[in-house]
Amino acid sequence: MVSVGGEASTLTITKSFLKPFSKGFTMHIVIIGAGAMGSLLGYYLSAQAEVQLLDGWQQHADTINHEGLRLEREGQVSVRQVFASTDVAAITPADIVLVLVKAQQTAWAAAQAAQVLRSNGIAVTLQNGVGNREQLATVLGDARVGQGVTALGATLPRPRSACATPVWAIQPFLLCPT
Repeated sequence: MVSVGGEASTLTITKSFLKPFSKGFTMHIVIIGAGAMGSLLGYYLSAQAEVQLLDGWQQHADTINHEGLRLEREGQVSVRQVFASTDVAAITPADIVLVLVKAQQTAWAAAQAAQVLRSNGIAVTLQNGVGNREQLATVLGDARVGQGVTALGATLPRPRSACATPVWAIQPFLLCPT
């Protein structure tokens, strides 16, 4: 579920969501925060969209650019070519920005998103913690920022390698106000 501008709605970014854009339009997604989850989502989304990763870890970005983004899942390894950078100036304008940094890096991520997000684009935070959406909205505007949750899990054992956590190992929960 994603909430944009305080209104709850469902946005599922899947192959079927991206497919209508494939006829003459390629959705451009920038993921700010290329750690375990950012790398995992970047890998999955790059099959259907143009994905770029923005992160502060130079060795990770360099390794992704030279060797590809590697996914290890259930004993299988696959690699996709995804562009990664530590320099926001190297990132092209985005239709969607996914924010996956640690909470203490949200102000930095908001400043980066402001530079790459198209005027009609949206930013979605999938971060842990409270107040991240509001911090992004302060910079980008409330109507352009959403927040969401994911039941995916990942680890990052070395640069460029995201290891997907088996779905059975994830225990999602829903917190609803009363």
